[in-house]
Amino acid sequence: MCTVPRNALIDLVNIAVKFAVDSTLREQSLLKDKISQTEAYRIFGGGRVQSLLNQGKIQRIVGKGNGSKIIYFRSQIETALKLDGINLLTN
Repeated sequence: MCTVPRNALIDLVNIAVKFAVDSTLREQSLLKDKISQTEAYRIFGGGRVQSLLNQGKIQRIVGKGNGSKIIYFRSQIETALKLDGINLLTN
């Protein structure tokens, strides 16, 4: 039987709670899912966003035309980061 360290369990519970709160806020339209690249970099860190993009874990939407806004889905970034966190805890 595999035992999970106490800190890892606490981290997993915190991730689950944050996910539940964010999902509720999104359902009530209090938290928007589409965010600009600037917002994504500010919220999650530019390096993290670029790393997830380079690994193919998230996608960006580029508008048509020069100087168009680059859009990311907040839920996609959060899910990728959560999965990376869970993988770090279980490896």
